[in-house]
Amino acid sequence: MAIFRYFLVSSFLLTLSPGWALTLTEALALAASHPALLESRLNIDQFGSTARDAGKRGPVGVSLEAANVGGGLPGFSQAEITASFKREILDRKKNQAQKRLANLSIDGATLEFSKLKREIGNRVQAAFHRVLGLQNLYHNTQDLSRINLDMFEAAKTRFDAGASPEQEIVKAQLDIDRLEIERKNIEGRLAEAMFSLYREMGMDPIPQVEAVGTLTPEVELPEIDQLQQKIVETHPNLLSTEQNLKENSARFELLKAENRPSYTWVAGARNIRADDAQTYVFAIEADLPNRSANRGTRNAAQIAKTKIETEREKNQRELFTTLQEQIKRFQRSRATVLSLRNQIMPNAQKALEMALDSYRLGKTDQVVVFEARKAYAEVTRESLMALSELYEAVDAIEQLTGVCLVGENH
Repeated sequence: MAIFRYFLVSSFLLTLSPGWALTLTEALALAASHPALLESRLNIDQFGSTARDAGKRGPVGVSLEAANVGGGLPGFSQAEITASFKREILDRKKNQAQKRLANLSIDGATLEFSKLKREIGNRVQAAFHRVLGLQNLYHNTQDLSRINLDMFEAAKTRFDAGASPEQEIVKAQLDIDRLEIERKNIEGRLAEAMFSLYREMGMDPIPQVEAVGTLTPEVELPEIDQLQQKIVETHPNLLSTEQNLKENSARFELLKAENRPSYTWVAGARNIRADDAQTYVFAIEADLPNRSANRGTRNAAQIAKTKIETEREKNQRELFTTLQEQIKRFQRSRATVLSLRNQIMPNAQKALEMALDSYRLGKTDQVVVFEARKAYAEVTRESLMALSELYEAVDAIEQLTGVCLVGENH
């Protein structure tokens, strides 16, 4: 299976070419072959192999005994020689406790695999959305750079014609320089975010790959009660706590079972050399444990149970609080995006259209048009920044609840 996944991913990567577009669905599909998942699967196999030995019998004993032996060789004529075979009698409760604990170790490894798979999917999605947001900001910065260059040329033309002071040229150049610094900063952040995406996918970086997708504010949240229920049912930390409780209970049952007497049956044959007679022997041996020997360990297991239950309550409370925090963040950023798109951006668009109409009629000059274009681009920029924050909240809520809000099942 691992070899099949290797060839699948390799053949998929061979199709990549410079300028290849990476979608979120493809990123999640590639992340399904993350090397860490293979290691986690091997842990399941490892615990499964170990569990096969749980509850099996211990070693078989064989003994040879000689009695009534004299000091010299003739003394063996009166010897009684016994050969015996000793085998443990399995204790049903102890056997069941050992098997249950071993099976729980497999369940724990399986839970860790599911937890890791979910974390990888969440991290890949968050990294992908971060790349998308930075790509949008970078394109917006490029638009603003072109507008600033146009405004600089217009200011220079006006200055040469004696229609404006030199101060406008200096200001236009300052806007170009400041935006260029910001453009380089966003370009660097975008490159870092792309490397982070490859790392979360478990892949080596591929040059000239662009993330393709759409960030939209049209994301609806279920009711908070439903989200909290999902946290209780699916969050890895709470599931791990339940798993710890089961393992602690199984260890406690094993400790109680170890306080039960253990029995061994013995069977053999005895040769009496004096008259060359043969007899059979049979015995039951019992090991009577000291019931107070592991009393402290049993008390410690009870204390551990209380600690785990307390930790579960603390984790659930913190997760619910974090969920409420991210919901507020979601609502705030979504309201900001919708306000900018439904109110501010239409007004900026209208102002730009009015400036264009006035310019066509000869009632205004290019600078007014450039300023209107710049205002529209800046409003777009604010909307993109709020949209990126919105998806940070979306990804955080998905990570908490396991509910897929953007249509990507992972």
